[in-house]
Amino acid sequence: MPRNNTGGCKPGVAILQRVPSQPRAPIASLSAAKRRALLTCLNPSGLRKKAGAWHGGENAKPISGATVADLARDGMLTLIWEHRPCSAQLTERGIWFAQTLLDDGATQGHMDQLDLR
Repeated sequence: MPRNNTGGCKPGVAILQRVPSQPRAPIASLSAAKRRALLTCLNPSGLRKKAGAWHGGENAKPISGATVADLARDGMLTLIWEHRPCSAQLTERGIWFAQTLLDDGATQGHMDQLDLR
């Protein structure tokens, strides 16, 4: 996988295409906030903690710390530490859920925020 500037792995666009034989992730159990957080991790800027809140992009709506913690506990995100949590990235399980969300077209609002260049 390509590396981002924080030294962590960032899923590439090719890896986000779910293989047809791969089972679908159980996304029905995800709240809208968790879906948004997973999709935000796909942006080149990723999910970063800034000024006490988690942010995806310049003008993106902040994501709750409880949502990030829940996704980390569920094994979908891993937190990158530099004296304190400063960024989050998708795990293999998180990529699986993100692939399924993308397969379903997610919600148009979330898809509009993605910049998968």
